[in-house]
This record gives sequence, structure tokens and C-alpha cells, in this order.
Amino acid sequence: MNNDSKRYVSKPVVMKPAFEENNIPIALAANNYFIPYTATLLQSIIDNASNENNYDILVLTQDIKEDSKKRIQSMLAAHPNFSVRYADPSYLMEGYNFCVKDHFSLQTYYRLVLPELIPEYDKIIYLDSDMIVMTDIAELYYTDVEGYLVAACLDPDTAGLYNGYAKDKKSFMNNVMKLENPYSYFQAGTLVLNLKEFRKTYTMKYVLDFAVSEMWQLLDQDILNCLCKNKVKYVDMSWNVMVDYGGFRIKDIIGRAPQWMYKMYMEARKHPKMIHYAGPEKPWSSPEMDMGDVFWSYARKTGFYEVMLYRMSCSVVKEYAGKPTKPRQFILKLKKNLLPYGTRRYAVLKRVKQMIFLGDKANE
Repeated sequence: MNNDSKRYVSKPVVMKPAFEENNIPIALAANNYFIPYTATLLQSIIDNASNENNYDILVLTQDIKEDSKKRIQSMLAAHPNFSVRYADPSYLMEGYNFCVKDHFSLQTYYRLVLPELIPEYDKIIYLDSDMIVMTDIAELYYTDVEGYLVAACLDPDTAGLYNGYAKDKKSFMNNVMKLENPYSYFQAGTLVLNLKEFRKTYTMKYVLDFAVSEMWQLLDQDILNCLCKNKVKYVDMSWNVMVDYGGFRIKDIIGRAPQWMYKMYMEARKHPKMIHYAGPEKPWSSPEMDMGDVFWSYARKTGFYEVMLYRMSCSVVKEYAGKPTKPRQFILKLKKNLLPYGTRRYAVLKRVKQMIFLGDKANE
């Protein structure tokens, strides 16, 4: 790798911790389209937070609009121990051509520049925005990462891919990533980053050059696993419980992982501290998916609830547009997605229907 191949001008964001004590910094990444789902994650953090801690949220973004920021701010009105600020890391990444594919976006790489972006911080939690927090996240922050680059959870999904579900996975991890132990691979959706240790170990230029040196299969997750190998503090898998994507992830993929890892995952599912909707299936388009109801229990508390319902209804209409589907089948599909049985939305609609029926009877 040629270390002179890329250059950037460093312009550090002088952003000090938002609170003087008990400061729990958390970084998230999102674009304006994704902000309703990021807001749902934020709502779950708020609902499970302790009044004894202060929560310093940093949203990495290029394009979040003022209206979205106002809606986020309204969520914090009753929570003086929460701060949400925004930072654009794109200037650090100029001149680099990052691989983006499938359901991933450029924002997934933002976590790589956190050591340079916020020089006043020595340690920070990073979370993917397609997650829900089920406990006080401060507990994770207090993980001792002294001497480590990162704290994270083992990845049973990648272990299953390695063990035969994806034909080229073993060759890639053995020959390109060159991990000494493929089952030490961690999932990057939940991270406690030791920024101080990162600065001592790597320059930001080295990290970014390394990031574009290969066509990484899982993008920044592969990159971080290579950079951090042998300096990872593993935390309980309950901090990053990946859902049963498509109804086959557990049976067909995680089921191929070593038995000790499979058992670890199944145990974590019983008491998740964080739920990760990893993969292309998301609860905002498939509310009946595994653990989808948990997402919606927080989503309806945000100022973006109607936006999410509207998008979901549009996706159903688009799915059936031009198809020879009978009207009744279409209506039932729409109802199944927007008003699944047992939800509050279903109960409200049922009550309205009863009131209309009783009103019609009274007028007879």
C-alpha cells in the first residue's frame, strides 16, 4: 500500500464534551432520509437512560435538514441530561473512493474518522442507526478498554458465512483479511472505540488508505476487524443481538457457526440489551419481522411516526403497482403491513370502526 497515494487537509472539529461530568458520548451516523429511524434509536436510548448520567449524542451527517433537527430537539425537551449535536466528517474523506454496495451507504465509513474528527474525546460509543437500545447504554460505556482499540461483540452471522453459507467467505477471510482466528471476527454495529489508543496506533491517513486498499466484502466492518485484530475487548453478545433476518439467518447461517457461538447467540436473544436490524430487511418496511414490534414501540413516540407510516404505505403500493392483484388481496396486504393485529394502530382503527357502526345504528 502506497502511503502517499491519498492526501487530505486536516480541519479538526473543536467539539468539547457537552457535559462536565458523567458524560456518556455516543456517535451515530445518518443522512436526512434515514433520520426517522435514527430518531427511533435515540428514543430508545432516552427511554432507558438514567438521570444520573449525561448523554452526549453526536450525529455524523452531511445533509440533515433544519426541520429534522427541530423534531429531534423536541424529543429532548423533557431531558436536560441529553445533548444532540451534528458534525460533517466528509472533509476528512475527500479524495477517497469508498466502495458502497447493497443496503450500505457512505455513512457507514464515518466511524473510521472519529479519532481525527473529535480530538477532545478519548473514548466513544458508536452505534449503527438500525438498532434499538433496551437498557442504559452507560453500562456499555463504562467497559474498560485500556490497552484495546475497541470493545465489540463476536459475530455469529459472519462465522456461519465462513463455515459454508457463502462459498467465497473462507477464502476471503483467510487470504485477504488474514485473520489468525476467523471466529474472533466482531460485528461493528456496536462499538466502544478507544480513540486515544487509535491515535497512538494509526494515523488517519493510514486508516483511510487501508480502507480503499481492497474491495472489502463487508466494508468498514472488515476494515476495523483487520485494524483492530488482537486488540479487541469482547463484550456480551446481548449488546448486539442481530435479528433473524428473512426468517433464515438463525437456521441457515448462524446455525453453521461453532456450537459455542450459536449457544451464546441464542442465550443473548433471551435478554437483548440492543437489537440490531442488520441486513436489508428492516422493521419500518416489514413490521412483522423478527423483533419488529420492539422498533415500533419506540417509533410511535417520535415526531417521525407519520413519516414512517407514509413511507411504508407507499412501498406497499409500489410493490403491487402494475401487478394483476385483486383489490381485496391488495387491501389485505396493506392492512397487514400498516395495521398488524395486536398493535395499538389496529386497536385504534377497530375502536373507530365500532364507533362509526354504533353511530349508523343510532341513526336508523
